[in-house]
Amino acid sequence: MKLTKVLLTLLSGAMILFAHEGMFLPDDIPYKAAKKAGLKLKPHQIFSVDKPSVSDAIVQIGGGSGSFVSSQGLVITNHHVAFRGVQQISTPDNNILENGYYAKTLDEELSIPGYRAIITKSNEDITPRILTNDINDQLSPTERTKKIEANIKMVVEEAEKEAFIKAQVKSMYNGLSYYLIKRVEYEDIRLVNIPHRAVGEFGGDIDNWMWPRHTGDYTFFRIYADSDGNPAKYDESNTPYAPKHFLPFSSKGVKEGDFTMILGYPGSTERYLTANYAAYTANTLYPQRITIFSDVLAIIEELSAKDPAVRLKLISMNKAFNNVLKNNQGMLEGFKNLHLIDVKYAMEDELKKNAKNGEFTAILDEIMQVEEVKKTTYMRNFIQGWLTRLPTLARTANASYRWTVEQEKPDMERDMGYMNRDRQNHLRKIKPGMLNYTEAYDKALLNYLLNKATELPENMSLDIIGHIKTQYPGKSMSDAISTYIDNIYEGTAFTDLELQKKSFDMSNKELLALNDPMIEFVKILEGQSKGFRDVNDDIKGKLTLLMPKYFEAMAAASTGDIYPDANSTMRFTYGVVKGYSPKDTVHYDYITSVEGMLAKQTGENPFDLPADFLEIASKSSPAYTDNYLNDIPVNFLHTTDITGGNSGSAVMNARGHFIGIAFDGNWEAMTSDWLFDEALTRTISVDARFILFVLDKVTNGQRI
Repeated sequence: MKLTKVLLTLLSGAMILFAHEGMFLPDDIPYKAAKKAGLKLKPHQIFSVDKPSVSDAIVQIGGGSGSFVSSQGLVITNHHVAFRGVQQISTPDNNILENGYYAKTLDEELSIPGYRAIITKSNEDITPRILTNDINDQLSPTERTKKIEANIKMVVEEAEKEAFIKAQVKSMYNGLSYYLIKRVEYEDIRLVNIPHRAVGEFGGDIDNWMWPRHTGDYTFFRIYADSDGNPAKYDESNTPYAPKHFLPFSSKGVKEGDFTMILGYPGSTERYLTANYAAYTANTLYPQRITIFSDVLAIIEELSAKDPAVRLKLISMNKAFNNVLKNNQGMLEGFKNLHLIDVKYAMEDELKKNAKNGEFTAILDEIMQVEEVKKTTYMRNFIQGWLTRLPTLARTANASYRWTVEQEKPDMERDMGYMNRDRQNHLRKIKPGMLNYTEAYDKALLNYLLNKATELPENMSLDIIGHIKTQYPGKSMSDAISTYIDNIYEGTAFTDLELQKKSFDMSNKELLALNDPMIEFVKILEGQSKGFRDVNDDIKGKLTLLMPKYFEAMAAASTGDIYPDANSTMRFTYGVVKGYSPKDTVHYDYITSVEGMLAKQTGENPFDLPADFLEIASKSSPAYTDNYLNDIPVNFLHTTDITGGNSGSAVMNARGHFIGIAFDGNWEAMTSDWLFDEALTRTISVDARFILFVLDKVTNGQRI
């Protein structure tokens, strides 16, 4: 078997973090290494609690990242980050998602319901306040989990006494540390400009994750605030938010070897999980997910083909499932091509050899025992969880039911997510959550998931399946499920937005007195889910003891700068503009051009550029032309280390100027969530010059 460079390095006994690997906490950036690579800013200019810094220009928005690019609250993010919000305000008669939109004045900017822009204000290590002296090895795993959660709740409650602050406590370094993150959340978000879908999504799912790439994946929002600059609900009297810092746009462009950096909100990575769990993920989880995602996509496509209005409502789900499907397919291919499981096992073998008295072997054995429990319960928990999260009405009813159950407890004893501080967040989600509701899709999802549940082993069976069997003893299981679902949707009143809101003022007894079949359905599910959560608390408690030790062993063997796995908190990453060679005799250049974009044009989706773009792109535009290409640049590659959640992150030069916007990784390095490979891992970004070109020449967006 041919071994990768990474594996050979590990087998030689050296644990090395490559130069551009790492998603670093903003107050702990690898300054010396970044400066050597070309960074011109000081650490306090990147992140500071007291003074304006680059971090003040960075927002978390729509499940991705974005950045302020003007003093008047203008935010740029990805087209695909904005996709769901813009879809929800589109109609078949006024399909701005398809046709694009440009607000010529502030008054024409359109409210995007359900989106929030989150600004991180501070980032503080509070480990002693979470891992207090009374959390010791004598506690049961469940007691350990509960005590840690109780400490987190107290810290958050105290932090949120500060006006407008929303707090969260995040585990870092596999539970070795805990950080208090104070944030401010703005909810008056308005659309300023989104390009024609054929520009913003050029290449569609065919080009997704692929290089060379030619897409204008950007959108402009504006954040509004009250007269004092504080968060406020949508109101015509609100004014554009004035950020403490914004990123100047640079039209100077990039060339190979240029320094790049990103501050954004990467979602999750698994670089510090075990080889055993990596093998299970590759051999079992990804194939199972691929099957399920493919099946759900088939449901979406069948329903979409029947009705244009339904197609518009389901289009964001279609996009999301296609994205994760291709991601998982790429993961499987990457695991195989990069021998990633062998790499992980080789790494652990090195640690076993170097550890004293077999300490690491003992830790690893204990972790594997816990992982075996996770393996046996994963698919059961997955299906049960999707039953209450994926179908719209089940999700809303489950939130209401759990809210009424938790309200019977003292606030600090409730499950996180159902405390008094969470009430407004639940209410805020109701209206946008129902905008895409489609009964046929809801019913088809429930039918599919309940039938999948019948395939679970007997010792992992769901109570809801037993309930349906007893309800319709004379029917086949598939017919019984179909009848059961029909009866739920014929009898439920939970399509009523007012009822959903009122349910958060009801007691559990009052909610059950409605005799709503959707509430009865989620009650049965929740009755069993509580037991599942108890098992998970036991697992979490064990891992909070074991995983920090696993991390410490890995960190001790590394010669590079250490960073925690991504967890949706702000991170700094840096690299250089650089192409790559995915296989023998093949080399990819670092940048693509409009000429290459036009060469892909077929006139059929997803390679069907609008006529106005085609006309203007065929003309010379010297102001936006790259000297190396002798053409307008579209996308470029660089070695910055990102993952999902970084979508929409500003790509900055050494002085913190905006030079592009990150939107994707490359197919050959999909497994970078598990292992970063300097030779292959690349970030794909839209060149700032292409954005300026489209704004200026196609959109006539001089106001922006």
